[in-house]
Amino acid sequence: MLLPSQQWRRLEGDVLNAVLRLLACALGIMLCFGGGMLAAQVRDPVAIGEGDRLKLKIVGQPELSDVYEIAPGGVLVIPGLGTVSGLHDLDQARAEVRGLIERRLGLADVSVALTIDSYRPVVVGGNVSKPGDVPYKVGMRVAHALALAGGQGRRSNEDLSIELQINQEKERLVGAKGRLARALVKETRLRAEMGATPFGEPPAEIGELIGPGDASALVDTEKRTLAARIENRALSMRRVDASSRINSEDITAQQAVSKSLRVQLELVRIDLDRLEPMFAKGAITANRISELRRDYADIEGRVGQSAASLAQARTRQVVLAEEGTALDLQLRLELLAEFAGVQFEILDARTAIEAISRSLEAAGASPLETAGSSEPCRYTILREDAAATPQVFGADLLTPLKPGDLLMVGRTRSGCPDLAGTEAAAR
Repeated sequence: MLLPSQQWRRLEGDVLNAVLRLLACALGIMLCFGGGMLAAQVRDPVAIGEGDRLKLKIVGQPELSDVYEIAPGGVLVIPGLGTVSGLHDLDQARAEVRGLIERRLGLADVSVALTIDSYRPVVVGGNVSKPGDVPYKVGMRVAHALALAGGQGRRSNEDLSIELQINQEKERLVGAKGRLARALVKETRLRAEMGATPFGEPPAEIGELIGPGDASALVDTEKRTLAARIENRALSMRRVDASSRINSEDITAQQAVSKSLRVQLELVRIDLDRLEPMFAKGAITANRISELRRDYADIEGRVGQSAASLAQARTRQVVLAEEGTALDLQLRLELLAEFAGVQFEILDARTAIEAISRSLEAAGASPLETAGSSEPCRYTILREDAAATPQVFGADLLTPLKPGDLLMVGRTRSGCPDLAGTEAAAR
């Protein structure tokens, strides 16, 4: 017969076994329904490489349980067990170590745990306060490594001088592009003005030089300039034409006056011829003859004045005609001079752009950047690919890092690395 204490312990054991069985059943149900979803999840393998440290724990084998570092070539040496090589991710390493345990120790069902003890560090160099190794953490980005390296340090006088020179060259490049764009639009306007045609389509490169918005504003300004110059030219020519018409009307009037005076002069002469015989016979007085002679002399003088005025008007007509021709010629010569000048402006601006672009490329800057823009080459990453080939990538503060990356902070001198593969490489 069991004692009460023995009965109580037996009852506790029965209850505990029942609870364990219920938990086992619940766990089995969860695995049945959730196993498919867990298996369906795609998990990227954890990449490992030279310098990473793996923690191995084998149940019943304390002498083999330890922390081991991966050697060059992905080699993992476990003293007393053996060596595996060509490791590149954690899942592969687990499978290789388990296979090694089965072959060397004959333990197929032994419990084995292989985890990351520590990753190889990220090396931060260049313009930072504390260059050197930075411990890698999963999810680390350039900004994290930069913070652990003490942030960006003071740049040297050489770097500051180079940056100042580059910014000055970029400002010159912007100015040269602006000059070229203005010259190209002005050339389009002058062609239209010389040919008396509507404003043509400006070159497409204007938008690339100064941007679509500024290009559109520049074209609108030149169109208004063309309209104003055409109106001013037309006004000048209308003024000459109006003067010519007025002078022509003056000539007509002078001709009419001159004709009328000649008729009057002829009538007075006829009266004198008729009355002089009568004066000789004493039929009329001397006063009458004197009046006619004064009228004749007066009219004759007016005829002479009219002839002189008519001659002046005709001379002015010739001068006005030549003035119109001269004005047209002058305007055309001015247009030709402007067109020649704008051709030199275009050539000078293109030459300046080419020279400044070469200067920027030699200094390690992109001619496509404008003054004051961000520098895509401020951060660069040196990383080995799966074939152990070094690759260089441009980066920014949010670029993900990998264990063993070399992060350089500061302007590159040899141009900006290709950014196309940065994100793919960062994964």
